[in-house]
Amino acid sequence: MIVYQKGGKDYLLMANSSRGIMKISTDQIDSVEKIDAPVPDSNKKGLPYQTIESWTGIDQLDRLDSQYAIVVRRAEGGSLNLESLPLP
Repeated sequence: MIVYQKGGKDYLLMANSSRGIMKISTDQIDSVEKIDAPVPDSNKKGLPYQTIESWTGIDQLDRLDSQYAIVVRRAEGGSLNLESLPLP
């Protein structure tokens, strides 16, 4: 999970094996209802998020600088690639 700013707003970007890459706005972080039980795959609860569909195969991520993330992406054949991607 990384924290970054874009367009004057703060975001969390989280790599999740079951939900993909999640871009989460921190705008309502102090007023959202807590999650105290697992949420089934087809449901959403807590802060709203956007799934970044183009970021597939990401095993790990970190912030490279204010505009880019650095990721370890797993290719179809299983090899690992180190890539920099613009923050969404």
